[in-house]
Amino acid sequence: MTNIGEFNPDQHEDAKSFEILPAGWYAMQTINAEVRKNSKAEGQHLWLELEMLEIPQQVQFKGRCAWDRLNMWNPKEQTVKIANSRLKQICKSIGLGTISDSDALLGKQIAVKLKVRPADGKYEAQNEIIEYDSFTARFQSGGVSPAANSSAAASASRHAQPAKKARGAGVPGYPRSSSDHVTEASGRPLMHVLPHWPASGCSQLASRDPTCVIHMIRALEQSANHRTPTRTGACHLPDR
Repeated sequence: MTNIGEFNPDQHEDAKSFEILPAGWYAMQTINAEVRKNSKAEGQHLWLELEMLEIPQQVQFKGRCAWDRLNMWNPKEQTVKIANSRLKQICKSIGLGTISDSDALLGKQIAVKLKVRPADGKYEAQNEIIEYDSFTARFQSGGVSPAANSSAAASASRHAQPAKKARGAGVPGYPRSSSDHVTEASGRPLMHVLPHWPASGCSQLASRDPTCVIHMIRALEQSANHRTPTRTGACHLPDR
């Protein structure tokens, strides 16, 4: 048995979550910046740790962090060029000019764009910083985290119901409803056009053969005396 002294869990911070964050822009600030040796001991990199800011757009991600490594001291010229371009982007985003100490980056608010790198068999899926931008431009000028927007859009799309097309939509003169009070193109109730037909007969016509109803209405309106139509004289209703 080994004595570890007195440990009070309430005196220590909670462990940070490493669950994957959705791809998108996040408001963050740099909380650590230090120079570290590369894993192959062939150079050094500027290691950055950034923490989520507590703002309404991302309150659910409070305390989450992201990390970046800028290989500014590396035998490969192209690697150094990429790292310098990334540091330039950071400085422009937080309003800094020439810097000589990494501490100048600490505590600065900045917009960070994350992507999700899929698992490849060797490593698990993880977030990766791919771009920096001004915090003010992204979050204080009416901007909202695209990660939140995409989630809301996806949710709305899942719950949206397709609009139902009305029976006979697009057919000139077709009644707008198959109820007892259906109206034809002139706006008059169908019951007024066919006064001697029972209500059930009008609904049956509209639901079974709209074209027949349209032709019957037009024929009646053109008739001088508006004689009462018969069920078999004007058109044929096919058997169901």
